[in-house]
Amino acid sequence: AYTVWATHRSSDGYGVPTYPQGVPMALQVDGDESDDLAMGVTINRQLRQGESLRFGLNVHKCEFEQFMTESTSNTTWDTDRTKLVSNIIYKKQLRDNQHFTFKINHQNRDDDLSAVPYAAFGRTEDFEDFEHSQFEARHMTNMRNGNTLTFGASYNRIAGEGFEYEADHSLNDFSFYGLADIKLNERDNLLLGVNSYSNSETDSDFTFTTGLLHKLNKDEVLRFGYATGIRAPDLKVLYFNRLTIQVAPFVFVPLFNGGNVNLENEEYEQFDIGYEKRWKKSSLKLDFYFNSSSERIFVQNISTVPGPPLFGFVNRAADQSADCALLTYDRVFDKKVRSTFAYRYSDVDWDDGSNNRYVPRHKLMLNSTITPNDKWTINLLAYSTSPYNTSTTNPAFPKLDGYHTLDLTVQHHCGPNHKNTAWLKVQNLFDSNHYEMFRETNAPGGAEMERLVTLGYQVRF
Repeated sequence: AYTVWATHRSSDGYGVPTYPQGVPMALQVDGDESDDLAMGVTINRQLRQGESLRFGLNVHKCEFEQFMTESTSNTTWDTDRTKLVSNIIYKKQLRDNQHFTFKINHQNRDDDLSAVPYAAFGRTEDFEDFEHSQFEARHMTNMRNGNTLTFGASYNRIAGEGFEYEADHSLNDFSFYGLADIKLNERDNLLLGVNSYSNSETDSDFTFTTGLLHKLNKDEVLRFGYATGIRAPDLKVLYFNRLTIQVAPFVFVPLFNGGNVNLENEEYEQFDIGYEKRWKKSSLKLDFYFNSSSERIFVQNISTVPGPPLFGFVNRAADQSADCALLTYDRVFDKKVRSTFAYRYSDVDWDDGSNNRYVPRHKLMLNSTITPNDKWTINLLAYSTSPYNTSTTNPAFPKLDGYHTLDLTVQHHCGPNHKNTAWLKVQNLFDSNHYEMFRETNAPGGAEMERLVTLGYQVRF
């Protein structure tokens, strides 16, 4: 089987408040008229009985214009990005109850930074050429007593080629894991998992997960879980180059101190409880999550002298605890309409005294899929949030209004047996002014998201 697809996506722009308002030399980066063209092919081949091979190749070409306003001047430049992604998945059934899977994924990203003004902003991307290779092997056994055992290993290599005179860097990490799904009796299942992780730049770590699923009856289930996790620092936070900003003609001051090779792994811990109830045409899920994190990596002012701030990457000891509740209701009205309603409540506390920074306390979601016939599929996705903070302790970080957005996707199934699909997707249909937050290591603020339009076509052979 062969699948060929292509998409074109365009955006009105985005805004990244790289420097918070109220700080001297306030700086704002805007993106405008972003165009993204992507094409891909997927080949699925049955080699022999119980053995298959899948190959995929995707090419992404993105062109976007950036406009910068700083204290001394305005600057506009264009940036081109080309990304090539290839993947191979091999599956083999060793016996009736054993399955082996091997995956290879390789990504190459090339950024044309020749137009980026060094005097104004250093570099928007620290690596001109970026490669990421992933290898994973997994073996799963379904035992006769209903238990399932899974063992696997993975290897990742990330390499970045510095721009012009900047240095090249790479990361290597290994992971070995095991997962057991144990059937205790007709009502209870126990889940146990372990993972051993090692990284070429940080300390090795060990994480585990455990869970219990209890069936109250054939339509009701209780779930309990506890897990630990880590996130290792990436190339950007380890080796980001020193950044300067122009404050007067031929006068530059440091803005960013650069990467920090002494960073530790971020550490996470979570306990969750869940309940699920199913009816003939609907289902209800209620989940509670209680998690905490430590050694989180943040952008922080590390200057110890009066004057303009000097930002850098640092670990913060005990910085976040979160209590969340998620209610999900799924309903199939008939063969043509299916809707999902979700409500999330979040109470997130930070070590600096702020509450719900970057996270709305209340968030509503409504997702409806309408299929009037075999040729058309329409999807509506709406979000509504309460206001949320960027910081309650620093007046330079303003409080953000809640946002209300609507995404529309229309698919037309055509060709022989309706195997081909053309689609139009419009995100933020009414161009609602709202912010979506990046990771804290990417920016101290958020990105102002505007309307995003995607056109696509897929052909199956």
